Amino acid sequence: PAADAALAGALCEMVGGVSVLAERARQIADEGEFRIASHLIDMASDAAPDASEIHEIRASIYTDRRAQESSLMAKGIFESAANESRQAAGQPIQSRRRTLSLE
Repeated sequence: PAADAALAGALCEMVGGVSVLAERARQIADEGEFRIASHLIDMASDAAPDASEIHEIRASIYTDRRAQESSLMAKGIFESAANESRQAAGQPIQSRRRTLSLE
């Protein structure tokens, strides 16, 4: 099989560019179709791994997907994906861990 980046690059070329694919992923996520949106935005980020604007969209999609999820394990996976893209976009990683204090 083809490498993920090669497949993603070919798909982006067919649809008119990585930004077009990322925007379509955002639209699909806005319609509540997070599974499809996640596949599309992952392909966009595979095709342009250094594009901060693509990673910002990816972080947003995975943050929204996390909010819709009931499974604790899935929430962790989606939060990790969002943080991975935040870091790639040069944004701070968001932690949901609460700090404990004896005070």
